[in-house]
Amino acid sequence: MQWMVNGYNPLVKKGTCSPFYLILISWMLFSVVISVGFTDELSLVREVEFQPFASATQRLIEALDYLGSPLSEDDLSAIQEALISDDHTQAIVDIQNILDAYCLTGVNINPESRVKVSVLTSIS
Repeated sequence: MQWMVNGYNPLVKKGTCSPFYLILISWMLFSVVISVGFTDELSLVREVEFQPFASATQRLIEALDYLGSPLSEDDLSAIQEALISDDHTQAIVDIQNILDAYCLTGVNINPESRVKVSVLTSIS
């Protein structure tokens, strides 16, 4: 690296941490802390196509079974009924409401690639 001369790094003194790195680490931790919010419920996503959503839901069910943490029988049957329903808009809402009970956090990525994490306060 060009700014290192004979293995000497001017940003770090031996045995101590430079103020530059302390400020950088503090800023990173602060930005993570302020981006985490607390909420009681997750927002519903309505503008999705049904077929990819249904496929992703089916893969999620299979993955949970494989990992040894399957959905409850009631939730599984309700999801299966929603998947064969003709009202796709309502089916998407129903499936999200069922799966929200299994979520710990919600992650929202906006078009500017800003990430917002919401931690659920009431976990069932």
